[in-house]
Amino acid sequence: MIDLATVSSKGQVVIPRRMRAGLGFSKNTKLILVSDKGSFNEKDI
Repeated sequence: MIDLATVSSKGQVVIPRRMRAGLGFSKNTKLILVSDKGSFNEKDI
């Protein structure tokens, strides 16, 4: 699945609903974002 996350006017990263549901994310899910040469990988914590 490929989708586009955006940064809101408040500086929050907004992950589309379809992507959140597909990954099993719910309210207050925490992620670790790891940058690697301009791309990143997410990890649930």
